[in-house]
Amino acid sequence: MPFRSDEEILDMTRVAMIEAGSPNCLFSSGCLPLNGFTDREAAPFFFPYDSEAYQAGMSAAFEKGGTSTCGIMTEVGWRYAGVDAPVLYEPYNDRVAHGKYAVMMEKIIAEDAGAWQSAIPWIEGTPLPTHGDAPIIGCTSCGSGWARNVKNLEHEYVFLCYDPAGNGIHHSIDGGQPGVKLRTRALVEVWTGETSDGRRQGELWASTVNDDGSIPLAYDGRPATGRRFLGFTRVAQLPRGASQGPCLWEGGLIERVTSSTAGKLVLGASAVALLAALVKRYFKG
Repeated sequence: MPFRSDEEILDMTRVAMIEAGSPNCLFSSGCLPLNGFTDREAAPFFFPYDSEAYQAGMSAAFEKGGTSTCGIMTEVGWRYAGVDAPVLYEPYNDRVAHGKYAVMMEKIIAEDAGAWQSAIPWIEGTPLPTHGDAPIIGCTSCGSGWARNVKNLEHEYVFLCYDPAGNGIHHSIDGGQPGVKLRTRALVEVWTGETSDGRRQGELWASTVNDDGSIPLAYDGRPATGRRFLGFTRVAQLPRGASQGPCLWEGGLIERVTSSTAGKLVLGASAVALLAALVKRYFKG
């Protein structure tokens, strides 16, 4: 598998969106138009209920690497899909004052809804993430053994599609890169024991992928570089109200990118109008 361009990943994502249908495709639809945005450009979508001054201050913190937008990016998709969780519609400034940070708050929402798939331990035969799902990798409070050659910090991303190359290689859209970008990883199952009914159990990892499509593994079968899965949200099981719009590839709302655009999305007229409406809503009219 050669290195995949953004254009190729978006082509695969379009197919995955169509196959997944609603509601899964709604969760990616709120995020995909932000591909290539800097944190400053995305701030109105990240913090729709906060002041412009707060948005600017947080953008400056992101640009310095003091914090990450990964979970906040996921929330953009969850709000677009109409997830019924009041905390998602509160000013973020008020939330963090009470310790309600994005990544762990989304895990709590998923657990309360019965939508959280734990990967501790990872059990053989458990269905893997699908389009729109929200994996969390790394665990700062879990001790050692949760990251290899990368900082052990929680990171959340929006799952887009599996690559036809196989081997668990998949593509996602991530905040905190800095900014919003498409990313490629591989799922690696590591078996360390057995359940009482004879199924293998162990760990699920997100590994880096080399440009040639190979997956660098260490002597013990774990990734040479990557983070272990804490789990992921099966977004189709989240409670929802009305969504803020359709799946963005329905009716050609987003046109395919060309190589001259450096991998950024080219928005059709309908998608531009939709984004304009969202911005207006975020700024409260």
